[in-house]
Amino acid sequence: MLRAFPLYTKHSGCDYHRVHLPFNFASQYLDAPFFEGYSIEKTLDYIMDADLVVWNRACPIDINHILGFRKRSGLKIVVDLDDWVELPVRHPLYEHFRNGYAKLILDHLRFADLVTVTTDRLAKKVRPYNANVLVIPNALPYGEDQFAPTDVEKPDKFTFVYAGQSSHLEDIRMLTNPFNRIRQLPDIAFSMAGYQSSPVWKKMEAVFHGMPGYTRIPNQPLTEYMNIYDQAHCSLVPLLDNHFNWHKSNLKILEASAKKIPAIVSHVPPYSDDADAPVLWVKRQSDWYEHVRYLSKNPTAGQEMGEQLHEWAREKYDLHKWNQVRFEAYSELLVCP
Repeated sequence: MLRAFPLYTKHSGCDYHRVHLPFNFASQYLDAPFFEGYSIEKTLDYIMDADLVVWNRACPIDINHILGFRKRSGLKIVVDLDDWVELPVRHPLYEHFRNGYAKLILDHLRFADLVTVTTDRLAKKVRPYNANVLVIPNALPYGEDQFAPTDVEKPDKFTFVYAGQSSHLEDIRMLTNPFNRIRQLPDIAFSMAGYQSSPVWKKMEAVFHGMPGYTRIPNQPLTEYMNIYDQAHCSLVPLLDNHFNWHKSNLKILEASAKKIPAIVSHVPPYSDDADAPVLWVKRQSDWYEHVRYLSKNPTAGQEMGEQLHEWAREKYDLHKWNQVRFEAYSELLVCP
């Protein structure tokens, strides 16, 4: 049994999926309970007794504490990474990364005993900084907690949902021109989930101006955020084809699969790496219109696609299967000199 401790911030979706969620379903591997919430004082007490500590991107507490424990007791350090540090200039976090955050992440990669990443492509970027890299894709505990389909009655109109964060402003703007045609279609509705009161979100919402049946869904707690899909018949997953996005993960496909709804997805990496995924691929801008029209006229076909996507994803991206890989790697790390 492992004495492994997760470090995470409660409002980070990356921390939730890469640290919080795996540890929340790992009681069979750990000899101590998973700690839900902690003060800095308690955190240091737990780390003092731990053999291994895990965090995503940059350490959320003073790294000198961690390095001190490593020097005194041989504490092992695992750093997880779910996207790369080179952001496009128009990305909302570009200045934050340019002004030191990217360097901080790279420094942490260098001294980690193990780095876990979401994709092979991202692993290639990491290896010049740390050769001990393990690919563990995003995965979900299908059928459990918020990742189970619900019996909530859906709206009469076929509803398309976009779910993302403010960092996807340029991605969602891809829908502006297709929406000019799509808004003329009958019996459809649209929602945007994750809204927060900020200038960036207002720009994102502007893309949906004039869309039929538009509904704004406020940002939800991470432990409940999957509820945003309960009123939707299909998920929209636009992603620009650029170097930064290539190194992200396929999480949005997995979220749709958990709720058994189809997804219309940009045919760009990392999504296109899953070439066998039963989704509706967008290879040219006109495909958004064609796919929306098809599903709105063929809701039964949409239900069947949702079921197929669920079975496909559950086979490849089940959290329990990938947790076995994850915690076996942690155990092996502890026996290494």
